[in-house]
Amino acid sequence: MSRRPARRSPGLLPADPSCGVVSRFFAAAIAGEPLLVHGGGGQTRDFAYVDDAVDATLLAAVNPRAEGEVFNAGTGSEISINELVAAIGGAVGGAMEMLHGDRREIDNIRWRVVNIE
Repeated sequence: MSRRPARRSPGLLPADPSCGVVSRFFAAAIAGEPLLVHGGGGQTRDFAYVDDAVDATLLAAVNPRAEGEVFNAGTGSEISINELVAAIGGAVGGAMEMLHGDRREIDNIRWRVVNIE
């Protein structure tokens, strides 16, 4: 899979509660609103672009050697939520204000990175 620069996934609507944090953060940043971070922001995630996940799925579906095998689709690198906020600030031209809320039950995994070996 090729690595692409981070970009907004098509079709993700920031108002959708199941939408990923990247789209929500970009929408808030563009609107000049503070970004709500659940917890301290040190938690990490492996953010993959949707086209890369689709490409990996399709390749596994059509390759006969993939039958019965397990594959992880991701970037293999992690970024903290604080680093994500800083990167979005750089993309929209300024430091972002963060509001820290309580950690959510869904965020019980502190470090998340896909093993792509």
